[in-house]
Amino acid sequence: MARTTSAQFNDAYKVGPNLANATQEEQLKMYAYAKLAKEETPEKGGMFNPAAKYKYSAWEEMKKTGVTPDAADTKYVEFVKELFKKYGLKGDAKPEAKTISGKW
Repeated sequence: MARTTSAQFNDAYKVGPNLANATQEEQLKMYAYAKLAKEETPEKGGMFNPAAKYKYSAWEEMKKTGVTPDAADTKYVEFVKELFKKYGLKGDAKPEAKTISGKW
């Protein structure tokens, strides 16, 4: 069962996928923080699913650093806000993401 995350995390989680121009590295970092915050283990992937393999590797590397679920929750929120200030939202961002990010 997934861990209950903070309200701030839940808001940031709605904004994250709507960020414009986030790099692949930044997306993997968001993914790893989110999985750790929710205490979810991602699919390992493999030769025929390289995207899942990269996601798993990002999660595994971050987990090895000792980031706790509470810390990952907080760091995810901070990172999404940082990326929002850097990139803004995609033109076709969901209205909910626009409303939430408008409060930042």
